[in-house]
Formats: sequence, C-alpha cells, structure tokens
Amino acid sequence: MKSRKKGFPNGPVNFFIRIVLNGLVIYFAFLVNISYSETVEEKGLRIATAMERRDDGWIGQTADVEMLVNQQKDPVYKFHARWLEKPEDGDKGVLIYKYPSDMRGVISLAHLHRFMTNDMWIFIPRNKRVKRFSSQKKNSSFLGSQFTNEDLNRGEVEKYSYRWIRDEDYEGLLCSVVDRFPEESNSGYTKQRIWIDQKEQRVMKMEFYNLKNFHIKTLYFKEFKQYLKYFWRESKRIMINEQTDASTTFLFKNWKLKVELNENDFVPTRLKKLR
Repeated sequence: MKSRKKGFPNGPVNFFIRIVLNGLVIYFAFLVNISYSETVEEKGLRIATAMERRDDGWIGQTADVEMLVNQQKDPVYKFHARWLEKPEDGDKGVLIYKYPSDMRGVISLAHLHRFMTNDMWIFIPRNKRVKRFSSQKKNSSFLGSQFTNEDLNRGEVEKYSYRWIRDEDYEGLLCSVVDRFPEESNSGYTKQRIWIDQKEQRVMKMEFYNLKNFHIKTLYFKEFKQYLKYFWRESKRIMINEQTDASTTFLFKNWKLKVELNENDFVPTRLKKLR
C-alpha cells in the first residue's frame, strides 16, 4: 500500500484552501505596508530632522560677512559673526558691525529657541546701552535689504510643520523638495519651499511665500566649501525679490569651525565689551 503524503487532500477543496491562504498572505502584506508607509508630512519632518542632525557638532564657528546690494561690487556693510552651538535649546549668534564707520561697534545678539520665541538684543555705542529687540519686528527689513530679521535666523525644526513635495534634480544634484510651515503666529510667511541636497543634506534654494501665499522671494546658497572634511558652508547667499528683481548678497569669508568660544560673550550684559 502506498503511503499517503501529508498535507491538504487533492481536489477542489485543496485548490480553494490554497486560494484563500494566498489571498490572506497578500492581504496581510498589504496591511503591513500601510502601517509602515510614511505620510508626506512625516517624510518632510524626517528629511528636515536629518538635515539638522547632519550639521551637528561644529561647537563654535566664526566668519567675516559682507553685504552687497543689487550685485554691486563694493559692500555696503561688513560684519564679524560668531555662533555658539546649543543643541539642547537653540544656537546663539553675535553680529559685530565693522563697516561703515558710523555703524562700527554696533552689536546684535540672538538666542534661538526650539520651543519659545527667539530673544534678540542690540547694542548701539552712541547710546551706550543694550536694548531688547522686539520679536514682533522679525518681519522688518534687515538694514533695508531683501532679508528680514526672520530670514537671518536658523529655522529650528520644532518651529515648523512639514510636507514633502517631490524629489527633483537641481543643478545636477538630486534634491528633496520640502515645504515648511511656520508655527509662530508672528511669522511673515505662510510657507517656505526648500531644496535639500539628498547626498550632503545641504539647503540649496528656498522660496518664500507671503501671508497671501504669493511667491515673493527666492534665496540661493552658492559656492559651498567643505571644512574639517565634514561640514559644508556656503560662500554666498543671494536673496532675490521676485516682484522687483532687487537683490541682496551676503559673502561669507574665513569660516572657522569647532572654535572654542566663551559662552559669556553671548550674554546681553557683555555686549559692550565685545570687539
């Protein structure tokens, strides 16, 4: 007598059972795929978070900055900038005015925060006092340029919601295009659209949309250089007004990273002593 093989019996019943089992496998695989798929909001946040983490660890950095208007060759302002990395809250930055002569010695200080409104101060030598800068003025023009005070501060990830739009080539680089939406009520924008280099996590371009959701400005990050074999810094930022074609360019020179800076120099009461 031939031994009977273990398993389902032959015939229509076996065929039906196999169809049901295959269907269940496909169904549960589909459910697993749904449970692990990202929404465009989650993907946008993940990309923004990865970009921020990619640049962690510079500790302190300094640079000399020149501001040019409408592609003129001679700068209208010169600054020395210092930044102190504070990953547990938000970075701190000092801008020391060097030129023109009537602005020499003016110093601005910003304390960025992840979950609170940023704090800003300015020291004007002729007044011999430090004045707190109202956060409500973040939308005002910086020295008559195409930049606002809001544009100058690094956008902390927690102060925005995000939406991934698409992936596309930009100047030969594969970039993630992500919209970020300010959570603070006093922002001058409904959104900012960002092109992020997928390989090195660098911001290559930003579009700014006003409270009527019109595209009003575009910021270009140009001429990147790598420092300490890891960190990327741009040599130019060019902001172009889409309505008037007016532009403002910031030139960054003499970048230095992992600089040991004195945290006391980022305290408002010490601004008078900085040089």
